[in-house]
Amino acid sequence: MLACLGGVLWGMYQQAVVPELGAQVNILIFIVIMIGGMGSTLGCLIGSLLVGLMANYTGFLMPKAALFSNIALLIVILMWRPQGVYPVASR
Repeated sequence: MLACLGGVLWGMYQQAVVPELGAQVNILIFIVIMIGGMGSTLGCLIGSLLVGLMANYTGFLMPKAALFSNIALLIVILMWRPQGVYPVASR
């Protein structure tokens, strides 16, 4: 039900519903999951906040560097903690 609601909201945001609708955000989803830690819901929440804030601030200051800034954030966090911010194994 939440996936359906998310798809409807994303389709309304994009103002078009096409079969490739999810392919546009796959890179950001991958970055969020890797930053948060595989299988960690709290980690994905933290990762999504970090990615969203980084993309918005960088997009405001340097619009062409917004995606690169998220990839740089992923690299920095994985160099600091290879298992992610909040891994499942540490609980």
